[in-house]
Amino acid sequence: MSNAITIRHIKNGNFSDEDVKAITHVNLTAFKTHAFHVITTRNRPDLWALPEVQGVILGGDFYLAERDGKVVGATGVFPPGTEFLNTEEHQAKVLGPFGAQIEPDLQEWFIGYFSPGYKEQSVRTFGPTGKLDNYHFQTVCVLPEYHGQGIARKLIEHVRDIAHPQGVAISLEANTAQNVAIYQKVGLKLIGDTVFRGPEPLNEDLYFNFMEWKP
Repeated sequence: MSNAITIRHIKNGNFSDEDVKAITHVNLTAFKTHAFHVITTRNRPDLWALPEVQGVILGGDFYLAERDGKVVGATGVFPPGTEFLNTEEHQAKVLGPFGAQIEPDLQEWFIGYFSPGYKEQSVRTFGPTGKLDNYHFQTVCVLPEYHGQGIARKLIEHVRDIAHPQGVAISLEANTAQNVAIYQKVGLKLIGDTVFRGPEPLNEDLYFNFMEWKP
């Protein structure tokens, strides 16, 4: 067996069923205790794993970190001019099935509070077209047993090496201080932050740290 990590780029919706299963597995396993996935689904992170992957497949690209043919990490990225669920068709395909699995008050939290608040803060931080101008990371995930091996760094640097020669920045959001520190070590800079109050009954704080790496 080899310790070498290879990066495979999938775009234009050319995903096999096995690719989708592997990416969803990595996403769910990596984010099983992640604040956003836990708080926003009331401790049912599996509800968001597949919709998030589907949202990237519809409009973005995936870069898969593989070792001996096994997907051990993945990052979903939206190239310039694209954004997560930026059309009504994409929203219906992803948010419709997701919304059907959660309670009405949680749907209202997403639609009436979190989504507009997130968009407002994103525009305030990145600028009116900031995310659309960048290569924006929707998700960066690595299987827990492969943590500490530089796989997230390799995925981010791979996309940076595509973006920066074009004069384009890369950007993402981090939900924990630990992840902020990791991304800062890679090269991203913290440029803004905000806090959302999570849905009832727990009303836990949900932190968003906006980060960017300009060429």
